[in-house]
Parts: sequence; C-alpha cells; structure tokens
Amino acid sequence: MNAIRIPQGQLLANITIMGKTPHPTITGEMQLQNGSVEFPRINVTLRNINAHLSGQDNDAIFDATAYSLNQPIHIHGTLNLFHPNFAAQLALTSNNTNIMNTEEYVVYVTSNLHIVILNNHVTITGNIIIPKASITPNDYKPINTLPTDVV
Repeated sequence: MNAIRIPQGQLLANITIMGKTPHPTITGEMQLQNGSVEFPRINVTLRNINAHLSGQDNDAIFDATAYSLNQPIHIHGTLNLFHPNFAAQLALTSNNTNIMNTEEYVVYVTSNLHIVILNNHVTITGNIIIPKASITPNDYKPINTLPTDVV
C-alpha cells in the first residue's frame, strides 16, 4: 500500500531566474489548484488543495489551504532560498480537522503551530488540542487465567 497518492491537481508557474550563481535573482509565482492528496494508511484525503508560492529576491512566500472532511488546514510561511543553510518559518492552523480515520482510530485536532527550520534543526511551538477522538481496538484476544484455588 502506498503511503501517499496524489490523484489530481494543476500546477501553474511563471518564474524568472536572472543573474549568476550562487545567488541568482528569482521572481515570479507558482500555484497548485484543486489538488488532492490521499494518505491510505490513515484513511485521510486532503481535498481542494490550493497553494501559492511567490518569490522576490531571496525570499519565497508560501500560502496553502487544504480540506479534510470539509475542515480547513492552513499553512503560511516564508522560505529563504539563499541562506547558507535551508531556512523557513511556517504557521500551521486547523480547527476540528480529521487527521486519522481508520476502523480503530478516529482523531480530530485543532492546532496553532509555529515551525522554524534552520538546516536540519526543526523547532515546533504552539498548541495541539484533540477535541474529539475514538479508539476502538479490533484485535481483542481471549486471555486464560489460572483459577484462584490453584497454588
């Protein structure tokens, strides 16, 4: 089973790269429209994904919204394309959004996270609230116990 499937979406781009390496000037924008991503193992599909990436000089501004069972997940942030190490700052918010929907586990979250990435160091701060969850294990096995009168 694939971990992720991407069945649809349209990617549009208009990007200009000028100058010399290692620091060219990049301007333009890229958009993903009406995308979807399926996560079969957790039975979640993000639908109506719309993302916009615009660049000016060294920075790229990223804004995306996706929906899980009609509840939005929003990501907004900036990427510094020419920092000596990879650098990004992102904000991720959701409100009562389904993130797992299997026979055993159904989980909804409300989140307000701030993510800072500097090369391979990731710092995540904020809040995650689980307003609703259901755990229904389906692998119960009978347990044999000894009688209490046996020594």
